[in-house]
Amino acid sequence: MTALAHRVSAILCLWALSGCLFTADEITPAAVSNGGPSSPSAVFALLTRAYENRSVTTLGQILSSDYLFQADAASLINPAENTWGKDVELDRHRRMFQAIQNVTCSVMWDSLSPKPESAPRETTWTVYSLEMTMDYDGQSYDVRGQADFRLRAEPQTDGSNRYQIVKWTDRNQ
Repeated sequence: MTALAHRVSAILCLWALSGCLFTADEITPAAVSNGGPSSPSAVFALLTRAYENRSVTTLGQILSSDYLFQADAASLINPAENTWGKDVELDRHRRMFQAIQNVTCSVMWDSLSPKPESAPRETTWTVYSLEMTMDYDGQSYDVRGQADFRLRAEPQTDGSNRYQIVKWTDRNQ
């Protein structure tokens, strides 16, 4: 992880630990269809949209109820607190989305990952390039990284699958 990415991560962690209270649930609402994303690529497209629209609602719709984030412990103030669940993740994003502007996000996932039709119910897709730019407090920041996303396919009554993120593991160690 670059020095700038560490700095942005530290800022985000400080926001999360500082107890800042923002009342906005989301900046720009972006709805997801009732069926949810029907493929891994749709999940990553919604993840991108959640960041660019700064929408906690969209992010919440693609995270499973048992979602777990695993951070790079070395980049945290308290390395022992390197995992958290969906509620904490959404609260941290709510505060972050309130503070940042002009967000662009690009997610390039490994095309060699399992194909949705042949993948088991839970499969990890590697995002080898996760890039985000944002403005915070009058300055522009570029964040680049890699991550593993464990996606779960939930069978639907019509025979399709609805995909959600079960685990997001930061690979920037």
